[in-house]
Amino acid sequence: MKAILVETPGGPDNLGIKTVNKPRPTLGQVLIEVKAFGINRAELYMRAGDWPEIAGIIGIECVGLVRDDPSGTFRNGQKVATFMGGLGRTINGSYAEYTCASLSNVVPIDTELEWNAFASVPETFASAWGALHWALKVEKGQSLLIRGATSAFGLAAVILAKQSGLSVIATTRSVQKVELLNKMGADHVFIDDARLVKETRQLFPHGVDRVLELVGSTTLMNSIKLTASKGIVCMAGFLGGRTFPDRFVPFVEKRLKKKGPTFGINLPQGVRVAFFASSVFGTKHFPVSQIPLQQIVNDMAANHIPSILAKTYQFEEIAQAHHLMETDTVNGKIVVVLK
Repeated sequence: MKAILVETPGGPDNLGIKTVNKPRPTLGQVLIEVKAFGINRAELYMRAGDWPEIAGIIGIECVGLVRDDPSGTFRNGQKVATFMGGLGRTINGSYAEYTCASLSNVVPIDTELEWNAFASVPETFASAWGALHWALKVEKGQSLLIRGATSAFGLAAVILAKQSGLSVIATTRSVQKVELLNKMGADHVFIDDARLVKETRQLFPHGVDRVLELVGSTTLMNSIKLTASKGIVCMAGFLGGRTFPDRFVPFVEKRLKKKGPTFGINLPQGVRVAFFASSVFGTKHFPVSQIPLQQIVNDMAANHIPSILAKTYQFEEIAQAHHLMETDTVNGKIVVVLK
């Protein structure tokens, strides 16, 4: 089969297509003929050599057809989606014509959506749903601020939060992206700059009930200040970079004064901080069967929710897809399809 390999860590042009042996599933795995896969930021880190674990073939999600299932759970030719479960990390991933995915992370989906539209759903919408319902425990009528909302994850979160009956505040650093967030259903859109805390507090004097933090540790403390007492902040992304310890100091804050720096306690009272990573999908406490992927796909097919598909590339155009992802100019999901 053909597979995309990281020949040496580095830039997008280091991705090359080679012929390798077609995998064979063991018990507990499902052989999938890959029809399309989404591009994720984690794969950029893997390609660059900045990820702690990487398999020979990267790629953490795909959609396709079952070609062999030793357990008999799925029939030959059945449409499925798979994501995480070690894909691209501890087992060869989806950047190939075939992949063997963990049985626990394969979801049957009945849909007539085109493969590229279908592939825009699995990892992104599953992550958004998990962050909202497992980590933030959102409830109808609450207010939710999504920081980094124009990412594919952020757009999916806006869509699902509105479906759950929340009042959604979305942030962006670009005035040009306000219209997009309004189109996706955000009730309020704020520019993420020095005025964000003031503008949010004007609208929600006591703070927002929930915050989905996708920028990362660079803005996490600021997001905590936006949150109401007994509210929850969930950190689920690193759009601002993968730094952490040097940027998150919840107990002590340095303040500069005329006579030099002073230090004071800076722990917002009663605000809980949660962390969510999609690597938990398929584990005992986070079964993928609880995620309503079929309903999400149905809603997208019926135009009840908007598509987040931004750009489609062919398998041979993988380098261009990674180049585009690195520009941070795409609002939505980049997908690669196989012939």
